[in-house]
Amino acid sequence: MRYFSMTDRGLVRENNEDSIACEMIGGVLCMVIADGLGGQEKGEVASSTAVAAMMDILKENEEIFADFNESAIVSLLETSYQKVNSKILLRACYDKNCIGMSTTLTCAVLSEKRLLISHIGDCRAYLLHGSKLELLTIDHTYAAELIKSGAENVSDEELRSARNMLTKYLGENIFITPDIYRYNVMYGDLIMLCSDGLYAYIDEEKMRSLLRSHGNLEKCAKSLLESVYENGASDNVSVLLAHNRPNDKKEFISL
Repeated sequence: MRYFSMTDRGLVRENNEDSIACEMIGGVLCMVIADGLGGQEKGEVASSTAVAAMMDILKENEEIFADFNESAIVSLLETSYQKVNSKILLRACYDKNCIGMSTTLTCAVLSEKRLLISHIGDCRAYLLHGSKLELLTIDHTYAAELIKSGAENVSDEELRSARNMLTKYLGENIFITPDIYRYNVMYGDLIMLCSDGLYAYIDEEKMRSLLRSHGNLEKCAKSLLESVYENGASDNVSVLLAHNRPNDKKEFISL
């Protein structure tokens, strides 16, 4: 398994409200990404709190990853969001500087044969299988709701605006449940997690083309970032890449 991750504040934002983590736990790769809500108080605190808390929970339950107990992993992913959400709400209650802080959170657990994803918000997971690029998650945005409902007479401007309006995120209320996705994977597959600061500034065909050049994951990630820069990069940009390869030295680089 080869993996690489990087996050950047972009060309416009003064701070980076994205947080990421990527680590082998119990023989499987755990990838976590969170995007603090722009315009909210302490979005960067919310996202870093969420990622750190999620990784702590995963590490505390390393034994279920060693045997890849899928039902136990799914149950853990579901319950962990409640715990992480509680941490964010409590921090906001006791720290007046963090009132209203909130964040998205997406977590991927990858073995050589299976990919499990828990998801709230608008960060995304993609799978490159051969030359085919597939979006694995559904955004929790008003734009996604409009598309799903088949709404007519929606202008491009309204749709663009709706993409920035989240319908589900951590820090919103006490009760929250993530979407869970389960996929089969094969050797050679490439998995990408990214924030909206990446996919909103690069079209899917360009993304697919760059991801196909994944012999060097660091160069691949930087090529994606450069492409986003060419289109303005007005948001924070984060990307996590994992290449499912057998008998590979475990490598991890984070920028």
